[in-house]
Amino acid sequence: MGCGRVDRPEPADLRQRLVDKCGTVFEGRAGGVDRPVHGAHTYGFNTDTTGIAVLGTYTAADDPDVPGVAPTREALDGVAKIAAWKLGLTGVDPTAKTTLTSAAPDGTGGKYPYGQQVEFDTISGHRDGFATACPGEQLYSALPAIRTAAKQITVPALTATVTGAAAAGGRYYTKSTASVNWTPEEGATYHVSVDGATAATGAASATVTLTPGTHSVQLHAAFADGTTSASPVFTVIADTIRPVISSQALSLRRSTRQQRRVARLAHLESDRQHPSQLAEGHHAVRQDVRDDHHAVGRGRQAVHDPVVDAERRGRRGQRHHRRHQPLHRRPQ
Repeated sequence: MGCGRVDRPEPADLRQRLVDKCGTVFEGRAGGVDRPVHGAHTYGFNTDTTGIAVLGTYTAADDPDVPGVAPTREALDGVAKIAAWKLGLTGVDPTAKTTLTSAAPDGTGGKYPYGQQVEFDTISGHRDGFATACPGEQLYSALPAIRTAAKQITVPALTATVTGAAAAGGRYYTKSTASVNWTPEEGATYHVSVDGATAATGAASATVTLTPGTHSVQLHAAFADGTTSASPVFTVIADTIRPVISSQALSLRRSTRQQRRVARLAHLESDRQHPSQLAEGHHAVRQDVRDDHHAVGRGRQAVHDPVVDAERRGRRGQRHHRRHQPLHRRPQ
């Protein structure tokens, strides 16, 4: 798969698909992208395989002869998409392995003797099947990431939910247990792992018991066609320690004169007492206001009563309204 360095590739050596640094996919060997073209990409193993060339030089950065560069994320994504599409046509797992038989006649330059069976990753490098440095150290080291990305494309991540734990800030909190729920598919088997180890199995849900601490919980599935998939990792924190509040001296603030006045007036108005009692209440409020004025005169700060202030504004507004209200004459 791929070439470490592509300067002027001859037409006979063009891979079936080419990807540039921007992730753009081009058709290589003629024949149409929708047809099973027999390529000439890896001598001895051209049958049952396809070739992908990544344009650029991806040898080691410190290579004394031809220093290379790291492949771009766009280029890696382009390769993963092609591999996922091509392998998906026949249901091949991008992260699996396969066995191929060398078809290169002895003495013609093949890496393996004619007829020898060789095990490959389903997404392999050119050097795996032929005596070459292709696709370069930096691209070859990126093949595991390409396999994972292609796998995620062919088999989307499972959808699961966590219950029995409180969600907050992208995490889940529980005392000891949490349940993982999912919608099952026919023929598939499921298990839930905690910190990478199988902890529970189930048909549509499973409950795991957690020790105190932070854990990674994930749902895994194995489908009838042999492919596997997993859900995103859930971070679940188990905590059985009750919070401890240190003893503190509680202090109560004394009721202020303002609060006493508001409470007295509210009590009188809510009970709808006799008008004389209301008058006495208002008189008491006004008396407190006068006390406040005396307090200001003595250099102390008075406390404003919002109820009294509202009454003052209301009385001023009524006087202003009467003063500017035109006289109404009875009709003759």
